[in-house]
Amino acid sequence: MKYVIYNLWILMFLFACGESEQVEYSKLSVDFQKSKMDVGENTGILEIPVVLSGCSVDMPLQVSVQVSATDGEAVAGVDYELIDSQLAFDVCGKTALKVKIIDNEEITDAVKTFTVSIKAENPEVNSGISSVKVYIISDDVEKVTMAGFYTLTAQDFIEDTQLSSVPGGVEIVQDLDDSNKYYLRNMVLVNGDKVLPLTMADDLYFTVDNSGAMSMPTQQKIGDYGAGEGFTIGLTSEGYTIADPIKIEKSGNRLLFKVDGFAGLFIDENAGPTDYPTIYYALKNIILEKVNH
Repeated sequence: MKYVIYNLWILMFLFACGESEQVEYSKLSVDFQKSKMDVGENTGILEIPVVLSGCSVDMPLQVSVQVSATDGEAVAGVDYELIDSQLAFDVCGKTALKVKIIDNEEITDAVKTFTVSIKAENPEVNSGISSVKVYIISDDVEKVTMAGFYTLTAQDFIEDTQLSSVPGGVEIVQDLDDSNKYYLRNMVLVNGDKVLPLTMADDLYFTVDNSGAMSMPTQQKIGDYGAGEGFTIGLTSEGYTIADPIKIEKSGNRLLFKVDGFAGLFIDENAGPTDYPTIYYALKNIILEKVNH
């Protein structure tokens, strides 16, 4: 009986060895799971998943993978450091490729990139996604002090008439509860005897996200002008309305509204269901320039 059991163990061992020898390396593939990824500058150790597929997870094998990195705007040793230069698989499955992201405390709003690539030393092993582009988002974006007094200038969207506020007449105030939110106070444009308040509600606002990008949501309420509730909207160069947030770009002491046009509309309280909103104002080339008080 013992002799039979012993022979069975030998057969099982030989069968297992036979299975291990049946790995078809030409059917294997080593890949990243995606071709690009965003990371924060303060990430520390970045683990990028790498997957070897094409066989059962318990089938023993030997696959060695070479790892390399190529600088983009990010520089090796300054912005990142490749920890793993080689990966080894003894079964199919997933492993983590480690990269150190260096927080160099450089003040910049630029996104830096580098590319990590993999290549199996076994020539038969395939690869689909063999490289991943890493985007490093700086956490040291210079915080722009928005609060202060500004002069507002703009042009009439149709007539190109130049309009401006009282010098330094517009005040930008930071929200006390939300540091990324800024209110625009006293948004009033003047052209001779014509006075054009952009909001009666005095609560137009824009936001600044953690990367420093600024935008103003559209469809904000701008008050009741005696003919119904007003709201803001963006305009294309052809005059079509768009509801997307309006990007704002900082250039020196200026805040530039990056949109073809900006309009204040209101809906007459007595209007019928098929009536269009009325245009209260339509502006373009909108600029806020900070002044020293």
